[in-house]
Amino acid sequence: EWPTTWDNSHRPTKSSTEASFLASQIDKELVAGRYSSSFGSDLLPGMYSMPIHAVPKPGTDKHRLVTDHSAGQYALNRMISQEDIAGVTLDNIQDLGNALEIFRRDHGDEPLSLWKADISEAYRHMPMHPLWQIKQVVSFNGQRYVDRRNVFGGRASQHIFHAFMSLVIWIAVMKLLILFLFIYVDDSERDENNEICANRAWFDVMEHISDVVR
Repeated sequence: EWPTTWDNSHRPTKSSTEASFLASQIDKELVAGRYSSSFGSDLLPGMYSMPIHAVPKPGTDKHRLVTDHSAGQYALNRMISQEDIAGVTLDNIQDLGNALEIFRRDHGDEPLSLWKADISEAYRHMPMHPLWQIKQVVSFNGQRYVDRRNVFGGRASQHIFHAFMSLVIWIAVMKLLILFLFIYVDDSERDENNEICANRAWFDVMEHISDVVR
């Protein structure tokens, strides 16, 4: 049986560098409106708080704030069954290779460009249901903040983001007829000829979506 309120936030930082990063990241989330302002030092009924920590981003000297939804006896990830989030299928190199083969067959030696668009903080653009928001309270330096967005560390985080991006890709392909679009994790990539390069339809779609989810 799950408790109404659960505090499992205690996880001492490993270094002053990690503590400084977490503090600056929380400030950043507050400015972006993804965290609520602090509501004090105590959880309210119905709230859960999981531990947070920093992990290095591969190939950089930067870090990412991760909320550990798998920690403890009453981990939030245990509330989500694997069956409910199964079925995420990522595009792969074979899909890209097939697209390149089709392009060469139809366009011969026409110049071709391949571009990749990185969506910064991809998961964090996805808003969560208010009843889930109160389950992912962030606790740091004696203060509590409600995290309103999808987190890095949630069992369903990838599924949520890909459900949204699949719709974006479908609109771009089926409605705007922008072919050869693929998505892998939080990256979108596309091959195109010079004529299509001049078409800003895809960028207009992404700019509009950015305004919607802010």
